[in-house]
Amino acid sequence: MFYDTYGTVLGHLTAKTCKKYSKFDKLGCNLCNQLGNIQRSKLMESDTNGTAYIKYTSEYKVEFLKIDEKEQNAYGTRPCSCFTGCWAGYTGQEAGHSPFQDPWWNYGWIRSSYDHNIEIRFSGFNFKKQLQILGHYNYNIFTTSNKKYNTTLPHELDNAIFRSYLDMHNTVYTDTYRAIGVGATEGAAGHNAKTRSNSSFSAKMASELDAKVDDGRPGSGKILALKGGHAHNADTTEDQHKAVCYDKMADEVDKAIYESSTDIKYGCNIIKVMEDVK
Repeated sequence: MFYDTYGTVLGHLTAKTCKKYSKFDKLGCNLCNQLGNIQRSKLMESDTNGTAYIKYTSEYKVEFLKIDEKEQNAYGTRPCSCFTGCWAGYTGQEAGHSPFQDPWWNYGWIRSSYDHNIEIRFSGFNFKKQLQILGHYNYNIFTTSNKKYNTTLPHELDNAIFRSYLDMHNTVYTDTYRAIGVGATEGAAGHNAKTRSNSSFSAKMASELDAKVDDGRPGSGKILALKGGHAHNADTTEDQHKAVCYDKMADEVDKAIYESSTDIKYGCNIIKVMEDVK
């Protein structure tokens, strides 16, 4: 719908097109003038462009959620919804974590309607570009399903077959807050590695969803699975890692089958590969 209207995907709205539609700039955040040299695209390459990630979040909310001058998020009510503009007025820790410095923070996420601890996120994948710019695959685009705290255990992006289902496609996927389950002494941002045992769905539910709309396998098709946060904690063992979501290590996801556990600690995050825009 967005592409049909504006000739580009979320995150790639050009300044010229933005200025044609007053709704994008009416919040007083100066969004259109901050778009810079963003070009039209058919791929949401937020995996390597933090600025575009922030932009498409704002664009999505303006276009589809009909937001007003105040934005409700995890930290309460913000004065506006164009996140680059909102951030300009903050000081201290908040200003130190502006989207430009750390695009993986959760300020711009879209909360799901069925569970406010679960976020719905969008991304397009261009692995050649990732390697050229970053020198590695960007595991940290996923907040809980990443290698931030444990770089020795594998990730699904280490599997070439898994990557082939994502490469040059747009996706929508589920994620969870780092801060879920964090105690008062462990920091509000949830950086204690042992508190990241989060996932969006139990392995049993992920299996049922995948079987209902796709091929029922975590490492193939249009529905793909990521091991939840418990698979990547600093002290996670190989056996613990293997028990999360499906029955193989993450880099063997193409050979795996879902586990049957209903314990969210051993659950999955789900990626839906979207149809390419025409």
